Amino acid sequence: MLNRWNSTYLIFERAYDLKDAISRLVELDNMFKHAPSIEEWKNVEVIMECFEVFYDVTENFSGSKCPTANIYFNDICTIYFALKEWLHNPYPFLVSMAVKMIENFEKYWKITNIALAIASILNSCCKMKSVNYFFNLIYGAEFECELKINGISNVLRSLYNEYAVCHSQPRDFFF
Repeated sequence: MLNRWNSTYLIFERAYDLKDAISRLVELDNMFKHAPSIEEWKNVEVIMECFEVFYDVTENFSGSKCPTANIYFNDICTIYFALKEWLHNPYPFLVSMAVKMIENFEKYWKITNIALAIASILNSCCKMKSVNYFFNLIYGAEFECELKINGISNVLRSLYNEYAVCHSQPRDFFF
């Protein structure tokens, strides 16, 4: 999914770079009738600014020589937060696009957010800082945010307890 939006960003970026050339072509060639209007160019600029987050995340994913799950948590949260911010954009076309994108995104988010959050917590540099920071951004409302963070803490605690029980009992090994 990210790769498609990354490509979309690059297409819009290239088109926007050619904005002046296309405008000049309209002036010189009366057969050229399908140039974007000023409003459409503004829409391209808005889309480009929004989709840049996908480009940056894709570059981060593919540019890492040691990709680990804890790195992805921050990037995925950045995308989710950006999508939620688009809901408050003054451009209706972007808001309607964001609604559809969030709907699709949340299908994957529900499946992966706990595993990615735990990977981030297990990173000695991040611990709970990343989870607290991004969940506050994403969920905003104090109660919902606290509920989500407590859920992750409970899963992590449960995993630890299961690990502790399994490794505290002596085992017979058969070869």
